[in-house]
Order: sequence, then structure tokens, then C-alpha cells
Amino acid sequence: MFKKYYKMFFLGLVDMALANAYIVHREDQKSRGEPVMRHSEFLAMLQAQLLDFTADDFKRGTSSPGPGTPHEARTADQHCHELVECPEFQTIGGVQRRARSSV
Repeated sequence: MFKKYYKMFFLGLVDMALANAYIVHREDQKSRGEPVMRHSEFLAMLQAQLLDFTADDFKRGTSSPGPGTPHEARTADQHCHELVECPEFQTIGGVQRRARSSV
């Protein structure tokens, strides 16, 4: 245990980021139909990749290309919005409340 709360908080965030990275990697491999690594193999590969970084890699500022912006994929049917009343809510006495269901 750390005496400083922020160290434990930071390491908890790092742990969550690593777990999320593995989950995303696993789902990507499944969608591609490729074999999935075990969690320990993934962590070992990630560690090896991080140890291969040098100071020049950080100076170059290499980054992976991000996904396209949502504006690139707009289609004509996105402009056909229609207002529809939601039966989940009803206005009672000027206040909008969730409707009670009688099941």
C-alpha cells in the first residue's frame, strides 16, 4: 500500500487502462477471425513494445491515425428527423414524469 492516495489512484487508473486495452485488442482479434492472446501474453507484448521506445521516438511525435470524423460519413437520410412522442413520459400538472405502467 502507498501512503499517498494519489499514487494508488494513479496506479488504479493505469490498471483499468491496461484491462481496457486488452479487452479492445481481444474483440478486434475476434472480429478479424485471428487467434486471441491470453492476458499475460498481451501484457508481455505490451511491455516489450514499451521497452523498445527511445527518446527519439518521443521527439518525433509518432502517432497512429485516428478514426475518420463523423462529418465524413454523413448521408442524405440523416436530415429526415421526425418528432415522435415518447410513451414513457407523460405531462402531469405541467411536469414531465415517467409514465407508470400497470403490468
